[in-house]
Amino acid sequence: IVRAAEHDAIYQLMESAFTTYVQKLRNSATAGPYPWLKEAIANETVFVGIQKNEIVAAVTATRKDDLLSINQIAVRPERQGKGIGKWMLKEIETLARNEGATRLTLHTGEIMLDLLRLYKHFGFRETHKALPDHGEDAHLRVHMEKLL
Repeated sequence: IVRAAEHDAIYQLMESAFTTYVQKLRNSATAGPYPWLKEAIANETVFVGIQKNEIVAAVTATRKDDLLSINQIAVRPERQGKGIGKWMLKEIETLARNEGATRLTLHTGEIMLDLLRLYKHFGFRETHKALPDHGEDAHLRVHMEKLL
């Protein structure tokens, strides 16, 4: 269980992990803000990966009925490409199965080809493409689903 005291470390992790992604999508200098993060931690919908007492990855998710939606997967930039994201996906899938979920969903920018390959490798299939609800950029998001 993630503690409220870990908020700042998770926030900084997400900001650093998503800045490159956000710069590709909408030319923002940095990612964020994440005003919803404290509530997500309190609701136990944030999961972290820890190595040597350091939070190196975080996943936020939303559960509704038989569905677990992965909202964000963040890995420290210097740790990306080392299998941590894959490990987090496996752990979230195991958690979803153990809690009775029958489907996992997620989405990413259409221009994020490396992420699309990763998700397809893990058995996700594309369900549709759509513009983001926030309207801050005009890049399509690829929505994906995995049946458990």
